[in-house]
Amino acid sequence: MDYQPGGYNNSNPDPGFSACQLGRAHYRLDGNTGSIGDIVVKDYCTYAPNESISILSSTTWLSSKRLQGDLIIEPGATLTIKCRVHLPFGARVIVKPGAKLTVDEGLLTNLCGQFWSGIEVWGDNAHNQLPSSQPTYQGMVVLKNGATIEHAREAIVLGQDGVWNTFGGVVRATDAHFINCRRAVAFGPYQNTTNGGTPIGNRSFFARCDFAVDNNYRGGEDFHAHVSMWKVDGITFTACDFKNQQTTITESAKLGCGIVSIDASYRILGQCTTNPPWVGDVCPSYTPTTFIGLDHGINARNFSTTRSFIVDHGLFEDNVCGVYANGVVGFQVRNSQFKVGGNEVADLTNSDEDNWFDRHRAVFSTESWAFAIDDNTVEQSGIHDLTEGIVVGYSHDHNDVVFRNSATGLERGYIGEGICADLAPGYTATRGLWFLCNGNNNDEVNFWSRKVTSADPSTWNDHTIRLNQGSPNRPADNTFDQWPITSPNLDFYVTTSHSPISYWHRNTGNFVPVNYTQSLTGLFPTISTTLPANNCASKVQTTIPWDPNYPSGMAPGPVVNYLLSEKLAFGNTRYLYEQLIDDGNTDEVVEEIQESWPQDAWVLRDYLLSKSPYLSATSLMEMALRNILPAAMVTEILVANPEATRQDGFLTWLQEESGHPLPEYMLGMVVASWDQRTYRDALEGAMTFHHAEMTQAANMLLHHYQTLPLAEEDTTSVPMDSVLWVWQQVRTPAARYAEALTWLQLGNYAQAGSVIEAIPAEHDLRSPDALERQRMLGLISFLQGLHGSGRSEAQLTSGEVANLQALMGEAYDRPAAWISNLLCFGYQLCRPPLTGGEEDGDRRSLPYTALSSNAALTQAALSIHPNPASTWVALDYDLLVEPKEAALAIRDLTGREVYRRTLIDRKQEVVWDTRQIAPGSYTVVLLNGGRQLRAEKLIIRQ
Repeated sequence: MDYQPGGYNNSNPDPGFSACQLGRAHYRLDGNTGSIGDIVVKDYCTYAPNESISILSSTTWLSSKRLQGDLIIEPGATLTIKCRVHLPFGARVIVKPGAKLTVDEGLLTNLCGQFWSGIEVWGDNAHNQLPSSQPTYQGMVVLKNGATIEHAREAIVLGQDGVWNTFGGVVRATDAHFINCRRAVAFGPYQNTTNGGTPIGNRSFFARCDFAVDNNYRGGEDFHAHVSMWKVDGITFTACDFKNQQTTITESAKLGCGIVSIDASYRILGQCTTNPPWVGDVCPSYTPTTFIGLDHGINARNFSTTRSFIVDHGLFEDNVCGVYANGVVGFQVRNSQFKVGGNEVADLTNSDEDNWFDRHRAVFSTESWAFAIDDNTVEQSGIHDLTEGIVVGYSHDHNDVVFRNSATGLERGYIGEGICADLAPGYTATRGLWFLCNGNNNDEVNFWSRKVTSADPSTWNDHTIRLNQGSPNRPADNTFDQWPITSPNLDFYVTTSHSPISYWHRNTGNFVPVNYTQSLTGLFPTISTTLPANNCASKVQTTIPWDPNYPSGMAPGPVVNYLLSEKLAFGNTRYLYEQLIDDGNTDEVVEEIQESWPQDAWVLRDYLLSKSPYLSATSLMEMALRNILPAAMVTEILVANPEATRQDGFLTWLQEESGHPLPEYMLGMVVASWDQRTYRDALEGAMTFHHAEMTQAANMLLHHYQTLPLAEEDTTSVPMDSVLWVWQQVRTPAARYAEALTWLQLGNYAQAGSVIEAIPAEHDLRSPDALERQRMLGLISFLQGLHGSGRSEAQLTSGEVANLQALMGEAYDRPAAWISNLLCFGYQLCRPPLTGGEEDGDRRSLPYTALSSNAALTQAALSIHPNPASTWVALDYDLLVEPKEAALAIRDLTGREVYRRTLIDRKQEVVWDTRQIAPGSYTVVLLNGGRQLRAEKLIIRQ
């Protein structure tokens, strides 16, 4: 045993034993298995329930204890542990409602090489957590001054095992350690309130705590997560460490997670290290919260709420994925550092990682929107070089921005994948995911608009990020590595085919992409180098003053005013735009096309050109389907409407679905027309700008409301009425689904259903959108019936689980994702999200080319259709060589030339008006270089 001079400290010269040392002596005499002389020693490694100890009053343990049974703290009692306490396999510490356990420098462990069960903190969901010092109706655990819990199967569970609605317990941990526990803390569904019933944040928090497993972990490879949270609100983690230091794990799923959650609101914060803590309005130095060596640092899902999480000043190192968010509306990841690639795990076995192609990721967001992924640094670390930085998939029609991050040394820097734009006609360019003010440093692919190859191939043509990356009013201001065009690496890589992407940039320095997928990212127009003064200072183009009176540093009033002003500007611009498109009456234009016949081809051509460049994609599609115009006329009209042809997946539809594809060289003419700028383009750019500004102002307000309950003792609640108001200003389908989730969170199923029912009144729904809406209505109905029975989604019968599986089906839309999240988190019925895409061949391959030769041709080509002709004839030719005094000539039976057209293109279609030509037989001659190459007969009938 240890000997300490003076008993307690070195300043006392008298020899003696401390209270703890005397306790240890007693501990060993009373506690070792075997025997000492004639003394029979108790078996402290075997659980004996009848040896349980109850604490009935305020008690402090200073000497070490070795227990055989449970330790039970009764209501009204307080136990303070300042020593080591051993509990056998199967034993629990039970903190009943109204009881309190304080571990102050103490250690709770098992000394027999086994797990012990852990601490159960019983509570009552029907009551709040007041008073904060010791709640009347909830159990409470306080850990401080190096308190340690180790080798527990479930170190702290907020609730009574097997008893529902006992989840209101409180845990407050400061400078504490959770070592080699299968799970350190588990929160069950509970909403704290004021005495008046207003929802407020949970009173639990963790500051400067250490959560770790290492090679001494006793569960082999079954570590789950350090913290799990289900439908809990307001937990804060400040300057904590979450680690897996096991060196023998070879499968990613067995690395476990730092935090796993569903429908939970929590904050991961750094701690300012300066004293005083704030210098002006910015802390210069932080101790971050760290996540190291895990499968996922944070794995967050949502099912039926808009609760979300905040990460501010985190460090994520050597994880397979730093932050994973599935179906979480409004999460924030800011000011954090990600080091990716240092984990040498061989196999990605977590189902969430299917289709990752062995790549590790910094941030992965899917089926989530209204997020903030801002001011983070991502860098390659270690020898695993299959790395992706920030991956955002299926954000749908919300105008989300990945803002002011930096990526260094990665295989892929920034990826937008799947459906990340509004697919409604006319809005794919103005609503969706875009990248603003991000930097690259030696990343093989800087930006990638990625087709998700694990998705149903029938949806591939819908995959795209927002087609306008930036706008004429606001350049994207990303910086590029500017890879040489001979390099396989790319500044901007596009494998989606919905439509080409317009990229707006400064025409200077490394703001200009050099090597990119030209035919899809074909527009890289330059703008004036005179930029908005605060282009990268904020996600909105207005000055929002710092206000120290608010935790977010922002007063909501100016942001509300800006949101409303941009909403008005967007509405006015959209009205003008819609009055110009098809002269404000698409139905009339479509009807005119449908009622035209082949002999009306010239009249229809003139009619459509008179409305150009304001024809809608709908009208152009009807023109193609009617198929009464020759390909040359079709091309002429398409070229006159560049904005419509480069949006909404038009060319993909034309070539693959219309049944009337254009020849490749004509398609090249259409692609070439995209460089034209018209007033319609200016209007679309203005709509892009105003809608983005409006949406980002809305996001700022939502994030502000999330940060209101910031301090540990702050009782401020998230103002749900304000959250609803914000969503109601943004009239997109994504906003409607978020509003419905907010009503579900409030328990108002009727209002949630009304919001979803009303979507068709505002939006024209495609078939997939209509099915998504019906699925959401089915989910709302399911939840209403479930909660009406007094149960929650954690208490489903096997039949109800089967009903949810049937409702989800094979779909991958928003409600299907939320159902999948519940089934995975609560019932271990997991399916992978849609993600990933690998392309074969040269990254720089171009699907559309303006001109190409056909090696199969051995002589010049000339074809005539229709033949016989009445009102017009199309003459298709291919000289195979460059034209030199080339011409098309048409001669009658006498040899008299009735038509001649000088040719300046090697390959083209020429349309000849035959309405004034006498019926009869004619010869069409193709000439080049003074030689006749081909001659074909033409019959004209009137």
